[in-house]
Amino acid sequence: MSRDFATNLRRLRKAAGLTQEELADRSGLSVEGISALERGQRRRPRSDTIGLLVTGLDLSATDEAELVDAAAQSRSAPRTTDANVPRQLPARPPALFGRGGELAEIVQRLGDPTERRTPQALAIVGMGGVGKTALALEAAAALAEHYPDGQLFVDLKGHDLDSPVTSHLALTFLLTSLGVGVDDIPLDLDHAAAFYRSITSDLRLLLVLDNAADVAQVEPLVPGSAGCAVLLTSRRALDGRLGIQHLPLDVLSGEASVELLGQLIGPERLADDLDAAAELSCRCGGLPLALRIIGARLAARPSWPLDHMAERLGSTSSRLSELRSGDLAVRSTLAVSIEQLEHGDDPADALAVRLLLLAGILPAPFLSTEAMVCMSGSPASAVQEGLERLVDVSLLDVAGPGRYRIHDLIQAVASERAAQQLTESERRATLLRLLEMYAAVAWRTRPISRATPQGIDEAEMVAASGSLVDQAECIEFIVEEADQILALARALVSYGPAAGALVSRLALGMITYFVTLAETAGWPELLELALEHVPTEAVQDRVWLHQDLVMAYSARAEHERALIEAYRALELAGEISDPSAEAIACVAAAIPLGRMRRTQEAIAMCRRGIELGTAADDERAVAMASRDLGLLLAEEGDLETGIAAERRALAYYRRLHEPRGVAMALVNLGAMLRDHGELPEARQHLEDCVEVSRSINDRALETEALDELGYWHVLAGSPQAGLTVLNDGLALVDESGPGQQEPSLRRRIGVALARMGRRDEAKAHWMAAVRIHERRGEWREAAEIRELCEDDQQVTIGGS
Repeated sequence: MSRDFATNLRRLRKAAGLTQEELADRSGLSVEGISALERGQRRRPRSDTIGLLVTGLDLSATDEAELVDAAAQSRSAPRTTDANVPRQLPARPPALFGRGGELAEIVQRLGDPTERRTPQALAIVGMGGVGKTALALEAAAALAEHYPDGQLFVDLKGHDLDSPVTSHLALTFLLTSLGVGVDDIPLDLDHAAAFYRSITSDLRLLLVLDNAADVAQVEPLVPGSAGCAVLLTSRRALDGRLGIQHLPLDVLSGEASVELLGQLIGPERLADDLDAAAELSCRCGGLPLALRIIGARLAARPSWPLDHMAERLGSTSSRLSELRSGDLAVRSTLAVSIEQLEHGDDPADALAVRLLLLAGILPAPFLSTEAMVCMSGSPASAVQEGLERLVDVSLLDVAGPGRYRIHDLIQAVASERAAQQLTESERRATLLRLLEMYAAVAWRTRPISRATPQGIDEAEMVAASGSLVDQAECIEFIVEEADQILALARALVSYGPAAGALVSRLALGMITYFVTLAETAGWPELLELALEHVPTEAVQDRVWLHQDLVMAYSARAEHERALIEAYRALELAGEISDPSAEAIACVAAAIPLGRMRRTQEAIAMCRRGIELGTAADDERAVAMASRDLGLLLAEEGDLETGIAAERRALAYYRRLHEPRGVAMALVNLGAMLRDHGELPEARQHLEDCVEVSRSINDRALETEALDELGYWHVLAGSPQAGLTVLNDGLALVDESGPGQQEPSLRRRIGVALARMGRRDEAKAHWMAAVRIHERRGEWREAAEIRELCEDDQQVTIGGS
């Protein structure tokens, strides 16, 4: 007598004179389930299933024992040698780079099906060419031992516009792979799916469904058994009632990209020019498909140096043409996702395509909802839906609420399509409209740090800011968009006089962004660009551009150059007879003079600024000049007169209701009073400054206030309290915030640590400060801090 369960069951049913349908009626099992058991497809019948069969067949004790024994033998039989078990996984990639974390996560989620109650489905989602299939096959190979009843693979061709695999066709393939005859598969999709779930109800199967189009295509293919797992790949999120987990797959890191390239061209060739290899990986955007294409081309051309290939990829306009080898092409691979949207029935798809074209004409790979509203002219709600649709199909990445990033190569494809579908005049008009919006938002923030120059209509300047009105929101928006803004200004400034004038106004509006973040990257360059292209007749703009350049250069420790700009601003202000502008120019000139230790000249400039501001009835100019005069007098040792000047500045700013000016005067006055020994009042002013700075989101002033307040605690005999406050200030710097205050913070942190007996830690901070000063060319300051490292007594002084 055969020990095979399927043979025994079939023999016993026929001996009882029953059809499969009759046994199903008697036992309560499905016809499909009995069929699967008799064909040996379901080799692990549960004990309750055997009990129902015994009852339905009305077996004797002997026959029941044989059937139970056959089931036990079936469960314990080895699976790996069973020729009927499907092992359909394609070959794994030769090596997988940079995906260790994702691989471990997949194995952890889908491994050991005995520990779960429902089937698991996980989708690897990412842009075309990012390596989803390679990762899925590597993970499937690692998971195979957990699924002894088979591993099935179906390419659903979901991104093939002409012939995606239908759900019924996929079910037919899966069922026939499991031993079902084609004629036994119901023609109706719902019936076929139910039959499929019955067949797989007792199996432990792993399904890899590659290139899924959407959840509708996938839903009928997911088994109902807890012993099964489905690993999918798709360019779009597969949301729905299936509860599919998602694993977003990003491009490779620079290191992993170079490793992949090395595997393709050989380690020796890679080692010959690692810099060129890094450049190649960068220009491929970390996209595995692009890297494999370049690797194949280089392997076929062993005489080509890597830097030659990098040079060929250097031109953005020809990069996509270079990224082609045989039937592999980045352009066509990425374009498929766009074409699917173009053929979509949903109006959101059409807007998404339009937004992608607009992203293609931007100079930087960043975009926001506000920018897209401006460029498209569509309502914000529709734009948001369109952008999220692009995220769903992996054509955009989310960088934050309302913020997105487009991969360089997707942007290159979008740029090509925009050139074909939008006229040159449309592209220019759209970008100029966006630049006008950026300038308007910047001018919403300018009053925080500067008055509106004479002859400029502020209401007109801010009119194009759209929904962005609140100053704090406008500053945050500029922070997020800064790279795009600066790139756009560089790209458009040569479009003619109107564009030049717009860039000039943008540069003047951006001052608050630069001073509140103490961010100098790109500031002098933007101002110089504006000065080069500002219309000749716009002398007022030139005055203020030169004044802003004073601050920009001085912040970079280029004091001589800053002073030249200050004198030029003074000259132009005199030519147009604008005493307010001349007063501010005097204050600007005092900045580099003071930093160059030409203190008396700086004091004279401030006093001249007070005279001119008073004559022009410009209290703001008088406040600025008084504020800086107080600092300079304190440096000269005249603390009492300096404190009096700073009190006058504070009174002016409070009368003018200018919180940033109030905060600047508070920090100056607090530091002076502290050094004058008036500690209670000094502490109050410094704490008030921290509060005001935070209320206007001015990280530069907040950092400076924490620096001075922390040092107050050190001098007041509480180095631990001081260290806490100073570290709070340093944390703002470490978060890519204002860097101008870092050496002072580190110097004072060192003093606090030294007073606590932690001299080695103190020296580490002091030397970090020395390196910053030396990098800036501030040799005197660097020398002063070196003395702290060498003389233990110095910890009781210095730091201001």
